[in-house]
Amino acid sequence: MHIGLAPSTVSMMAKQFKIYAVKHPEIHFDIHEGSTFTLKDQLENRVVDITTLRTPISVNGYASQILMTDELCAMSVLQEKWGENGVLTLEQLSGEPLILSHRYRGFLLSAFERKGLSVDIYYECEDARTAMTLAENGLGIAILPASMRPLADKCFVYKIDSDELITEVLLAWNKEKVTDEIKEFLEFLFNQFD
Repeated sequence: MHIGLAPSTVSMMAKQFKIYAVKHPEIHFDIHEGSTFTLKDQLENRVVDITTLRTPISVNGYASQILMTDELCAMSVLQEKWGENGVLTLEQLSGEPLILSHRYRGFLLSAFERKGLSVDIYYECEDARTAMTLAENGLGIAILPASMRPLADKCFVYKIDSDELITEVLLAWNKEKVTDEIKEFLEFLFNQFD
């Protein structure tokens, strides 16, 4: 089975693969990693059977289901400035060098603009893991999905005090190409994320 995984969904899906493999050791997965937009293209071109995607994205013509909602959070090595794992406001973040994925640029800028705040996007990249690595090296504050928290062993993770910075993890597939194997895996995932 060919599965697409957005980098920010690898840790949450790895847990599901582990559970599924115990019950179905005969099923093998070919994992394709890439940005949400790359994976959407791979789904459209039938390279992958199923893929995780992050909103905002349009999946017209394909079946999809929300697996979970996920808030964006701030990850930084700058503990001395804000203390350990707490809450940061957009006002506190507005004067800091931020690191983010290209796909969150408009989303994030809008949240700051609605509060009348300017923002310094210091580094932009395609991959959430790259943003985290830059933050781990003290180059700024990465704005990433909270589900990446388990990978942030060198950073402190701060909740952002904003109801707007929410993203959803979607599972998308071609509804016309659902084998029994794919159907069984989809049902397993839907039960896991209920």
